[in-house]
Amino acid sequence: AIYNLGAVSVGLPGSAAEYDALYPINALRNLALDGAPTDLVLLLDVDFVPSAGLLRDLMHSGALGAVASSITALVLPAFEVTPSTPLPRSQAALASLVHAGLASAFHVAHFPRGHAPTNVARWLAAATPYHVPYEEYYEPYIVASRSWLPRYDERFRGYGMNKVSHLYAVAAAGATFVVQPAHFVVAHEHAKSGAWEMSAGPAANPAHRMRIAALYRRFKAECPPLPAAQIERSRAEATAPAVVTQGKLSTATKRAAHQDVHPAGHVKRACQRWPLGAFANGARRVVRAKARHDMRGMPAGVRAPRV
Repeated sequence: AIYNLGAVSVGLPGSAAEYDALYPINALRNLALDGAPTDLVLLLDVDFVPSAGLLRDLMHSGALGAVASSITALVLPAFEVTPSTPLPRSQAALASLVHAGLASAFHVAHFPRGHAPTNVARWLAAATPYHVPYEEYYEPYIVASRSWLPRYDERFRGYGMNKVSHLYAVAAAGATFVVQPAHFVVAHEHAKSGAWEMSAGPAANPAHRMRIAALYRRFKAECPPLPAAQIERSRAEATAPAVVTQGKLSTATKRAAHQDVHPAGHVKRACQRWPLGAFANGARRVVRAKARHDMRGMPAGVRAPRV
């Protein structure tokens, strides 16, 4: 579907119509996935640049074959550098900028939970891939196979939980998160977008904050629960190097992936897509106390106002 934003009524401030007129980020992400000519995709925001030699090294190491034949999310650590600093293309150059205070892990200052499980300190010294446990609100940039990747939930628009919800669905699909050593993605720091100001900024309308919280809570209720087996396995493996080998899945792994930990197809069926405005009236009835409860752990800017 092609969105004709010029024909959308903006509506009253804080209204569902105003929210529905925001940039359809997840709908466009799905459009990009549908148009990808390859099975393996790198899910990346447009302002990020991968490190030099990423594709070459992944092909030579056999990591791509392993990702293609398993439910694996290959994590590329994300960094941001000051606006006047040239983007580093190697780990050594990046490490120098980190030590000089010119680069840092992405959003570490205002939303550390988004990338904390990656463990940047460990990555800087790592020589081999390593597993990390999934934690709620983890939103790394990943390489994965389209054969099992869940769709993005198109109810999320503009800024707020649009990528967090997708990685939650990835985890619910039973994915194993494996951090790739030596390589990364990096972007320049930049000013907050208009969508951020409208949904999460200090002057954001409280109705939008409550709407995003209610939508995220409903999204989780519609999805399969996070598989306990996957979480425990990730925690156990977080202290050991990952064994990423090329080849087919074992029978035991297939059984775990397709029966015990809710395959992606189940996620696609269970996480139904419908316009956010359809539950606008219900969102209005959410009391502020419950909205604050639902928003625990979210970025500070997305919290509901005090009452």
